[in-house]
Amino acid sequence: MISIVIPTFGRAERLTEVAKNVHDNTLSHHELIFVHEDDDEPTKEVLNQVDVDGNWFTVRNYGPRNYAGAIQSGFNWSLGRYVFCGADDLRFDMGWDGPALKLMVDPIKVVGTNDLGTLR
Repeated sequence: MISIVIPTFGRAERLTEVAKNVHDNTLSHHELIFVHEDDDEPTKEVLNQVDVDGNWFTVRNYGPRNYAGAIQSGFNWSLGRYVFCGADDLRFDMGWDGPALKLMVDPIKVVGTNDLGTLR
């Protein structure tokens, strides 16, 4: 399973689309973890209304108020064998996970993705 960790950073208007995009285009078994700041009420409200099939949930960022803190908070709740550190402004293309997983052969198992390659 892949755990896809998405820090929200106060951009509530993007979250429903991100959730749908991830679930529609990820072919592997996966979970989607949105990480929000405790005082971000608009994001928490939107996350309570997201209606997307699939395994997804939210966690509070209990670390520093930055990307690293949010990723660490999401990682600590992840159940996947693999973790993808994402963002709420990425667009996932159909089957993105297949090529990435095929590269997971080295002992360290770190694979980078080309986020800018999906801009149109």
